Amino acid sequence: MKTFTILGLTAVAAFSVAQMSQTDTSKPMPVDLNYARAASASNTFEIRSSQLALMKGRSAMVKKHARMMIKDHTAAQAKLKAITAAAGAPVKDMLMPDQAAMMAKLERLNGRAFDREYTMGQIVGHKKTLATIKAYLGKGKHEGLLGYARNSEPVVAMHLDHAKMHRM
Repeated sequence: MKTFTILGLTAVAAFSVAQMSQTDTSKPMPVDLNYARAASASNTFEIRSSQLALMKGRSAMVKKHARMMIKDHTAAQAKLKAITAAAGAPVKDMLMPDQAAMMAKLERLNGRAFDREYTMGQIVGHKKTLATIKAYLGKGKHEGLLGYARNSEPVVAMHLDHAKMHRM
């Protein structure tokens, strides 16, 4: 009986060590790093494009949406930076090429034309971000980033709904 107990404990210990090495979430895996970069770029774009909306937008609804985007995405970016810094893989404020192109386009517009393009950009951007979150939740490994994604999903969905209400 003691032999079976010792063998059983040894097997459990060996399985636990093997499982820990496969699911160790203290260091982000490439899938986690890719998600963190995409989330950071999304936050950065929302903040910068919304700052532009406060200066160039015409509609009070667009400006109200922009203030919400700045507040929510600034908080989200701070949380993301804290998680990635703690994991030893800090993210930077940066834009993806398509976001940089959209910023350049927005910078050339004013008034109603700006409002229309900004609102469409909000819809497209939040749809893309929501899809990125859902994909990451299915394959992510890092518990901190998974928690961030789970908490972000309903907020991003709400932002998308809000942007759709103001479609011009």
